[in-house]
Amino acid sequence: MSAEATNALTNALHAIFLFLYLIGSAKHYLGNNRNFTGWIVTFFLILFVLKLMGVYVHYYPTIGGLSNVWIAISLLVVFLNYVVIHGMDAPNIFRGFAVLISLIFSFLFIVNGGGFVYLALPLTLIYLAAAYYSRGLLRLGFFLVAASNVIWITAREIASFWIGYELPVQLRFDNDLYHLMLIASTLIIYQAILRGYWANPSVVKAECDS
Repeated sequence: MSAEATNALTNALHAIFLFLYLIGSAKHYLGNNRNFTGWIVTFFLILFVLKLMGVYVHYYPTIGGLSNVWIAISLLVVFLNYVVIHGMDAPNIFRGFAVLISLIFSFLFIVNGGGFVYLALPLTLIYLAAAYYSRGLLRLGFFLVAASNVIWITAREIASFWIGYELPVQLRFDNDLYHLMLIASTLIIYQAILRGYWANPSVVKAECDS
């Protein structure tokens, strides 16, 4: 079985899990579960939309240029990065820095006509920062998302260097590993939210002081 077939399977599996996380977070939010804020629902919504858009551009690529969908993906990643940092109640100056870095990499992505590494690198930095500002199981989940990106980039570069040219689509089994790692790490994030690890720190502090 070629990587094209396995990639389709793991892609679909990843999309299904993200949809379940989105539905679950929305149900908890509408049920007044204080562990689930509107920002958290937005976080899972963006992840799911990005997955659908990513699947679309991979199976319906634009010939001779960067499609508008890819441009929309790069800009949506900027918003995703902001949502993550905002949700962690990080200092305003760091939120601005996170958006600036994301915009720079999105600009490089558009100008250079693609290259997923331009999107993966800022995501890695933002999730490492989120891990720093979080705690417990949530810290582990964010760290594993960042690690997933690093492992994926490293595996792709090593494979391409080993064979002497860009890894053919039929052999990109590293994508399957990436999808499975993202499923596992995002599940950890969802479970951490259920346990209250992503509650707004300022709210938690106010409740403890009252």
